[in-house]
Amino acid sequence: MIRAETVTVYHGGGRRWLTLKAAARREAAAAVRKRYPCQCERAEYDFGGAMVYPGLSCIHHSGDARFDKMVRRMARLHVAAFRATTQTESEKP
Repeated sequence: MIRAETVTVYHGGGRRWLTLKAAARREAAAAVRKRYPCQCERAEYDFGGAMVYPGLSCIHHSGDARFDKMVRRMARLHVAAFRATTQTESEKP
């Protein structure tokens, strides 16, 4: 049987998410990437296919713990801001 249900959906980072935590994490990652854009350098190869320069990875792609820490902190702030705005809106007469 097909039926329609109404669920709460959160928008964040250009997508819709079913949990507030996921939306806040995506929005935080987008904010950090906007502030610190990708600075990866591509690897360089010679004509024979041998790697001449391996290239460098930025904080987004190297698995750096600083990026994860920034995203976690920003996500926590996004969740707190969302809850503060929804509480004040629900308290209005």
